[in-house]
Amino acid sequence: MLNRVRLFCLSIGLLLLSGCDDQQTSQQTHDFLTLCQNGQLSEISAAIDQGIKINSVSPQGISCLMIAAQERREDVVKLLLDHKANPHQKTASGITALMLGIGVENKPELLKMLIAAKSDVNLQGSDGSTPLMMALGSHNAILEDRKTIESLRTKPLSNESETMVSDDNYSLYPKPDINAVKVLLDAKAKVDTKDHEGSTALDYVITREYDTNIMTLLINAGADVNAPTGYGTTPLIHSFYNHNIDYARLLISHGANVNSTDKGGEPPLFVAVRDATPGLIELLVKHGAEINYQTPRGKTALMSAVEAKKPENVETLIRLGADINLKDHLGVSALGRSQGSIRDRLIKQGAVIRGQEVRMAETDIQECTDKLFDGFLTKYISERVVGSVVDSIKINTFVKEVESCANFDDVVLVNYLKTFAPEISPADGGPSMKSNYYGIAVECQIIESRAKCEPVGTP
Repeated sequence: MLNRVRLFCLSIGLLLLSGCDDQQTSQQTHDFLTLCQNGQLSEISAAIDQGIKINSVSPQGISCLMIAAQERREDVVKLLLDHKANPHQKTASGITALMLGIGVENKPELLKMLIAAKSDVNLQGSDGSTPLMMALGSHNAILEDRKTIESLRTKPLSNESETMVSDDNYSLYPKPDINAVKVLLDAKAKVDTKDHEGSTALDYVITREYDTNIMTLLINAGADVNAPTGYGTTPLIHSFYNHNIDYARLLISHGANVNSTDKGGEPPLFVAVRDATPGLIELLVKHGAEINYQTPRGKTALMSAVEAKKPENVETLIRLGADINLKDHLGVSALGRSQGSIRDRLIKQGAVIRGQEVRMAETDIQECTDKLFDGFLTKYISERVVGSVVDSIKINTFVKEVESCANFDDVVLVNYLKTFAPEISPADGGPSMKSNYYGIAVECQIIESRAKCEPVGTP
């Protein structure tokens, strides 16, 4: 009994011999594409000899060449190209055979054949990704076409092909296709093209935390180590989000600018003090990062570290020579933003207290109100999403939470009557809170969950 693939081949032959090749039917095209997915080379060759239109496509724009490329059928790709298959054809979503030929454990020779046939190595998909980016794991643009091709399958995968359709190919960050990267770079693929989010191939390597050898390949091919995204974020800044000192060293050794700024006016050091480790901070300063740089609004790296509550990074900046008394455009220093042990450390180091008392009071009260609100919000969401009916009724009816607040009296959060309108106020019910802060009397109010303090003279 003939198997299904041979029946497809037979049906194509019979239909073409009947004189219908000038009016090739959608069924003939479908059968030919299925043959390209499942048939023997000899069967595909016979269909071509019998007059099948080699560049015919499915309703989604899928061609035989695209299928053969995705299936890593090197012999079929060669046969099709020898018979003038069009490597420039695009699917309805703008994807080519070359893009579909990229994937884990691919065959370099297959890609080389497509490139030799003048496939565009710099064509961009619907999300702006290039074949090089796809080799680095950007599969979103080709996912639907891959699934369409997979739907034509009529026989089980061979062991050799299993990785092509494994879950890894459709995961958030698939493994990079190193062979494809090398082939594309040899073919002079552009390394600094940006996708629709402003990311380059180098950004893909950093985001996905690939080996530094891949980064080196791109840099040696001319990748711009200072190329900013649409937000002004450079590859060096990206490396700090991953706490990857090896990336940072490599980028700096190839000319990464340690003092470039993003659209908010912040250089890499600001990101490092918030998100990275002391080692990365030291690396930046060693290579020329301006430790006392101020943004257009006067903010410094030390202020950022204080706000991020990173005592180890505060200590590192102080040790490396950060000026602890610089002020922003509102006259607030790092001390004014500080709390607890970080405040004690700054004062011990010689931070000037005078003029910062009111802001320190606001910082303390704001911490109390934020803690109250965040705790309430977490409970509110938890009860509504996964809580019991009884707990939901309880939290929607009345909630009262009290928080001790530094030198001040307690603050209280109250939420009433099945509404999400939490009110935070002094626990004693008064309109304001008073305290003595480093010899200065201050009076504070909580307005719409924001602390606002004023000096009121000597108590």
